[in-house]
Amino acid sequence: TDRKKDLIVLANGKNVAPQPIEGEFRQKSLISEVVVFGDGCQCCHGLVIPDFAAVEATVEGAKGKSREEMAEDPAVKDAVKQQIAEVNKTLADYQRVKKHVLIPNELSVDSGELTPSLKVKRRVVKEKFADILAKLAG
Repeated sequence: TDRKKDLIVLANGKNVAPQPIEGEFRQKSLISEVVVFGDGCQCCHGLVIPDFAAVEATVEGAKGKSREEMAEDPAVKDAVKQQIAEVNKTLADYQRVKKHVLIPNELSVDSGELTPSLKVKRRVVKEKFADILAKLAG
C-alpha cells in the first residue's frame, strides 16, 4: 500500500511501492535519505544521500572532507554499499536497489525537492537529477 501516483512499474511488469523500501534504508546509520526510481527499467535504482555526520564519525579517512569529497570517496561508497546490501537481503528480488549513486547535498523544502510535510517530490527530484538517473537506468 502506498501513494498510487508514486508506484514504480518495472519493465517486467512488477509494481514496486517505493516508500516502504526507502523507510527501510533510512533505518541504517550511514543513510540519511534514499529516493527509489525504476519506471520502465529492469530493476530499481536509487539516489542515496549519506548521513554525513555519521559517515565522518565512522568511516576512516572521511573526517575533514567536504560533502562532495565524501560522496566520491571509495571507503564511504563501500560502507554505504554494505548497508544497502543488508537492506536488500530483506527485500524481494524485484524490490532490491541494484544500482545507486551518492548525492552530496540534502533534499530540502527550500529547493523544492520536499513538500512542507517533508515528503519527497519525485517529479522534481527526477528532473533535477535526470542526467544521473539516465546513467543508472542505462
